[in-house]
Amino acid sequence: YKTSITILKINPWIISIDYTYKINRYSLLLLDIIGFTTIGLTYYLSFAFIKDKKDNSYKVVLNYLTKVYESLGLNPPYIIFTDKE
Repeated sequence: YKTSITILKINPWIISIDYTYKINRYSLLLLDIIGFTTIGLTYYLSFAFIKDKKDNSYKVVLNYLTKVYESLGLNPPYIIFTDKE
């Protein structure tokens, strides 16, 4: 979304990664990546359907996220929140 890209350019430092379960009939996990602004607002950064919770799946998503940051001329985030996955 254009609005999310605009907000990301201003607030690229903190993101949260979490799964949503039982979202579709194919049993794929939906990975939500959400950003936080300096005044506590949130915005959607990315979504990805993932087949499992293995390291390789995370690496693929994080590599694409890194490419997004690089294409916008940004440094990767300082903090990524997860729930111990």
